[in-house]
Amino acid sequence: MGKGNILVVDDSPLVLDVISKFLCDSGYKTITASNGIEAIEKAFSELPDLIVLDVMMPRMNGYQACRLLKSDPETCNIPIIMLTVKDQASDKYWSAQTGADAYLSREFIQNVLLKTVEDLIQKRQKTAPVSSLIRENTLIDAVEIISKVNDLLDKKLFEATVLNEMSSLIEKGIEDFEGTVDIVMGTLIKILDYNIAVIVVLEEHDIECFFKINNSVSEQYLNDVREHTKNYLNANDICLPSSNKMTIFGKDRIKQARVEGEQKITYFDVPIRFVNKLGGLIILARSASERIDNKEMDFQSCNKAVVCHNAKFMAL
Repeated sequence: MGKGNILVVDDSPLVLDVISKFLCDSGYKTITASNGIEAIEKAFSELPDLIVLDVMMPRMNGYQACRLLKSDPETCNIPIIMLTVKDQASDKYWSAQTGADAYLSREFIQNVLLKTVEDLIQKRQKTAPVSSLIRENTLIDAVEIISKVNDLLDKKLFEATVLNEMSSLIEKGIEDFEGTVDIVMGTLIKILDYNIAVIVVLEEHDIECFFKINNSVSEQYLNDVREHTKNYLNANDICLPSSNKMTIFGKDRIKQARVEGEQKITYFDVPIRFVNKLGGLIILARSASERIDNKEMDFQSCNKAVVCHNAKFMAL
């Protein structure tokens, strides 16, 4: 049995042959593609254990193909090694931005490629969930690829719009930290409907919690959201001390009795992490009957997170 299946993608027949032969001689089975569109088609149909992807190719370049594959739940866990002609800092940067797991120049030493392949496949076997044997669709054509690209562009436009909206508001001169948080929460109202929004800012020796009440809710509803926030942080080994700062915007919307039509709460949690460490948290609370739409899923899955820091929100 071979060590694994590797998809090799390059528009140069010579490079394709050299890499494929070397990997085959090293015990791997190889599949080949000569452009980005073909690479995506074969990635979905074959689900390889790893992809070696050239940057400069016709029809769709390696950066575009990598970003699309890393954004799809069926292919996002497949390790990708990017290959380029020149070993330049900009190429390494864009490879990382598209989600590539490793970067090598075309003048690589064969042992370096082999070691990189082995390490990435072993890492995937240890960390990646087992794929379902029953797949919704085993084939994908050029039309579907274009559709996926358009969806990805929509997500990026949505993300950029959110960040730009928040940045423009902050630049208007809100100097105090609470004011900054308030305008950011106000921006979220325009995009994501909710009853209560929570932003938790975690500093090294301090924790601040901000609650924005958008619709009329009962005091019990607010307490339930507080308890959910506390439990989420406790699950991440973060304890809310009694002295922690807690600011509530929209107190006039709190009612003593349960509000008519108030239902069980659905929580939409967006953790903000710094090198696997929780650095902040956004929670949206709403009625359980309300459906989460695509824009909210885009917000949750954005690669860039908006975080509070030094009275400003910064894009990571």
